[in-house]
Amino acid sequence: MQAAHPPLITLLTDDDPGIYRTIRNQLLSYGKVVSQWLQPHLLSADPVLRRRALEIVSHFARQNNDETFLAFCLTNGEELDLEQGTGLLARTQYPDINLHAYQALYDQWADRLRERIDKAAGADQVIVGEMITQEAVDAGLAFGTGQHATTAGCLGVLDRLATSGAQFLNVADIGTGTGLLAFAALALWPGARCIATDIDPVAIDVSRDNAAINSVKTGHGAGELLLAVADGMDSAMLAARAPFDLLIANILAGPLIELAPAFSRALAPGGTIILAGLLDTQAEAVAKAYEAEGLKLIDRGNGEWPVVELNAP
Repeated sequence: MQAAHPPLITLLTDDDPGIYRTIRNQLLSYGKVVSQWLQPHLLSADPVLRRRALEIVSHFARQNNDETFLAFCLTNGEELDLEQGTGLLARTQYPDINLHAYQALYDQWADRLRERIDKAAGADQVIVGEMITQEAVDAGLAFGTGQHATTAGCLGVLDRLATSGAQFLNVADIGTGTGLLAFAALALWPGARCIATDIDPVAIDVSRDNAAINSVKTGHGAGELLLAVADGMDSAMLAARAPFDLLIANILAGPLIELAPAFSRALAPGGTIILAGLLDTQAEAVAKAYEAEGLKLIDRGNGEWPVVELNAP
């Protein structure tokens, strides 16, 4: 197995989804020991290697959590603690979930939802204002199911913008993963054109599948989603679509800072940019990089995984 590591690592970053799936299956066949072997690559400078190593490590983490959840159910039977069981169940799909943070987030959403409930004529009838809570999204070999705090935070900002009456007609989702944020943007602004890109071809394949599952039309027109492989803003399709009045980038702090000039140039006057994928300790540096490009900080975000919002002049 040791001799196979270098070529497997090389092929793990291959652009061909078929080759990647073959290498991934080979690694999975080695068992849980692969998680220890891949740990150093979770910090790789190569975003594709980092993402795919995380996908494999997360697979085994979910497998461990499946066993924990099953043992919990068998041990507790009908007397199980529902809140604890729900947390253990969530971890079977999302191993890095912060249950305390999510409980606080759910409480905030519940409070906002209650504020938006309008009692209709009948006592039994209520009308709930439009609010995105969950899309049918399969992570497949990509990332972004709406459960990680960065994605959930972006959904919250999009919902707040829509609630405040903001209107967007030209949207870009950079580093789309599964396509979820692009789907949300089109649901909130159905007349907009949206382009979603990712450096990983597998992510675009997954996004295309998820678009079909969620009845999101793909194409170039209003209310349609255009999907493309792109490294940052290096794409003829992005160049042709720019400038954007809404740009979303849920990636990492380093790339967000590096791409500040390109992202800022791609914004239309008065446009909004939403930045996520950064830790609280990185938010100030990210915000300053965009302020240096002339953008105005609207919201620095809060919590462990803040979402930064800025506007173009």
